[in-house]
Amino acid sequence: MGVTDYFEAPPELLPCLPELLADIWALGSSPEIVVEWLRSLQLPPEATQILDLGCGKGAVSVNLAKELGFKIKGIDFFEPFLVEAREKARKLGVEGLSSFECADMLDILKESSDYDIVIYTGVGGLLGSFDQCVLRLRQTVRPGGYMVIDDGFRVTSDEISRSGYDHYTYYQETIRQLTPHGDIILRENIVPVEDIKSRH
Repeated sequence: MGVTDYFEAPPELLPCLPELLADIWALGSSPEIVVEWLRSLQLPPEATQILDLGCGKGAVSVNLAKELGFKIKGIDFFEPFLVEAREKARKLGVEGLSSFECADMLDILKESSDYDIVIYTGVGGLLGSFDQCVLRLRQTVRPGGYMVIDDGFRVTSDEISRSGYDHYTYYQETIRQLTPHGDIILRENIVPVEDIKSRH
């Protein structure tokens, strides 16, 4: 899936995306919620290494570096967003704790391992079903490490005709797909559809 597919935008709009999304820093998850979750783990800042897949403009990464002192590597496939992420990290004084790389996350998943935490938020079904997603993310995390996944589940049986949404299933099946390999869900935050719509 390319950038235009992900944003469901025609190719001619691609050069305009940075301007169209200029006023939005957090493109996916709430950085505040992710910071709150990870703060509760009480991990040592100087030793905690995080991989943020699909980091966008770096809102989650930069906030984790600033608030918790974690070392973060952000990956995204859209360089203009990464330029903004690097600039934000510099402005907030965390460029030494954060790095941002333009790459295909599938390639990064093949070569990365031993992170304390992997973050996969607001990216959707790029890694397949939730079961496939967890298997791929597990390859990047050390034994006893953590995965932060932010995605959705179906609440109705209405047909979903949008590309990239075919991995969505109902809540109980989503939980089953997230946990068949012995993983434990430590925290979950269910945001009502109405709240999501009101944000956009």
